[in-house]
Order: sequence, then structure tokens, then C-alpha cells
Amino acid sequence: AIGGVAAGSAPVDRTLVTLTDQAGRATLTVTVPKGVKGTVPLTVTTPVGTRFSVPITVFEPVASSTFGWPSTLLTKKGSTVKYTAVVSARGVAPTGVVTILDGSRPIATVTLTAADNGRVTLTLPALSRGLHKLSASYAGSDTVKASASPFWLPVIIW
Repeated sequence: AIGGVAAGSAPVDRTLVTLTDQAGRATLTVTVPKGVKGTVPLTVTTPVGTRFSVPITVFEPVASSTFGWPSTLLTKKGSTVKYTAVVSARGVAPTGVVTILDGSRPIATVTLTAADNGRVTLTLPALSRGLHKLSASYAGSDTVKASASPFWLPVIIW
């Protein structure tokens, strides 16, 4: 149980482990129940009633904002276009995958590390002639929620 809410169960393997006195092992993966947060007890109860608890801290990932912009809005075919993406989250250095989109089509990805402090610049693959609607999308992490640019910026290749 987590915070008093049932979180899962697993069978106990009562096989004696060779050269040890271990018997009665179980492996269990649990999902934290909705609404449980803060420091709560993780309680394990065996089939014979043995029970122990350890405190765990459950937290909600923080919200993030993602923005991005190209190095140029108008350029000729064959020119290099760089794209800067910034992901911000209160009190956390976001980590994880940022995808650059042309409309709804992914054209590049980059992985943010803590050392990037939420900001990366990458060179985009060669863009064809025409209008490109560029935006950034952040996939999120265990500590930061996903987010996407609220708008796209145009790049016109002639």
C-alpha cells in the first residue's frame, strides 16, 4: 500500500536460496495511486501478517514552457538554419528530448541535459524551398511535464 491505498500484490517465492538462509522473496512493481502525494508510507504486508513501512516521497512533475526560434526567417536554399529551443520549469533544470517540427512533421531531435540549463541550439537538416512552420516540442521527464511551443515561426527558403 502507498499512503494507505492498495498499490499491488505479488506471489511470494518460498524457495530456499542455496548457501544462504533466505526464503520468502517477492518482486513487485507498483503504480502510485492518483491523489497520493507528499511523504507517505510504503507499507508491505506478507501473507502471514508481517508488516513494515518505509516513508517515500511522491511528487507531481512541475509544469514546463517550451519556446523556439530559427536563426533566420528568410534564406536561400542550401543555407544553414539553426534553431534554438528553450524549456523552462520552476526550480528544475529540464532534461529529456526536444523535437523540432516543421508543421506536424518532426525534422530534428536533441536531448537536453542538466548542463544545458534548458537551452539548446542545433543545426537543422537542409530545408527545401518554400514555407516551413517551425516549432519545438518537449517530451517531458520524470520531474517535468511535457510542453510545446504555443506557436510556430516561419522560415521561407527561396
